[in-house]
Amino acid sequence: MLDLAVTAFLSLIATYLFLKEIVVKRFPKFGIVGNDVHKPNTPSLPEMGGAAFLFGVIVYVIILSILGLLTPEITSIALTIMIAGLVGIIDDFWNLGKRTKPLLTMLSGIPLILLGTTQEYLMLPLGISFHVPTLYKLIAPIALAVTCNAINMFDPMNGVATGTSLISISFLALAGVARFITTGNIDLSVFARANFMLIPGLLVVYYFNRFPSRVFVGDTGTLSMGAAIGALCMVFGLEVMGVITLMLPITNAFFSLFSLGRLFERSELEARPIIVREGGVLEPSLDRRAPITFTRMMLLLGHSHERELIETYMSIVLLTALAGLTVSTFLMG
Repeated sequence: MLDLAVTAFLSLIATYLFLKEIVVKRFPKFGIVGNDVHKPNTPSLPEMGGAAFLFGVIVYVIILSILGLLTPEITSIALTIMIAGLVGIIDDFWNLGKRTKPLLTMLSGIPLILLGTTQEYLMLPLGISFHVPTLYKLIAPIALAVTCNAINMFDPMNGVATGTSLISISFLALAGVARFITTGNIDLSVFARANFMLIPGLLVVYYFNRFPSRVFVGDTGTLSMGAAIGALCMVFGLEVMGVITLMLPITNAFFSLFSLGRLFERSELEARPIIVREGGVLEPSLDRRAPITFTRMMLLLGHSHERELIETYMSIVLLTALAGLTVSTFLMG
């Protein structure tokens, strides 16, 4: 366990240095920046901070390989994250489009299939299970596309996507440990390696991305973090926990899609769902062309500042994660 802790620490340091020295100092010189549209004067911030998360994962996997601790499960999760991250990098630079991006994120499920690390049994509450190994392989790309794009569409304000990902994976870690204690139906050693690969880097990225943000993670970050959640769930049989934990991002995505009746990119919106007034006061748009989002609904309920909205988002995600942990611990056979 000491070697894993040291490896995770080195990965954390690598993520931090990449963010500080490359993203913060060098990316703006190449025009890799974005505007914080929910603040007065829309300040410009370094974009694509999610690349640091990818770099941390690469460093972690290289060290594990040197130590002889790399397993098919860790390899498949890392490759899943890399493919989704590559799609994000391409989208951040060239804007893949509303249909191409979801389709390409399906490719991130291929490593799980090729390395045979998906589960054979679909585990449901109350001890119900189905032996569906072929079905698992078929739905892996779709499931990864859902988690990738749910997190990608759940990045309305500073730290929401990164905070949601950090909470989700942390609670998935707790659920895995609880399942090991109650049933022994999980390889705790491999599971620990997977979480040591993800959580330290996410902590660093969240630190830079939290309110008020110093860095945006871009699609590079949101797609790779969504892939990390999806892969962790599918490899270790925590799908029910994952669905409950990601209930808010998934519901938010469906609300947005159904309100417009189509797939869309934020750059294509004819009307934004939020209006920023003087002093950073936020108001919901009354324009029918704007998508229905949870942010817009919360503003209609009386919230008016970004910090309030972020705190509300994080509180709801914590509650759904706790609900998922409860179901996973006490209702899964």
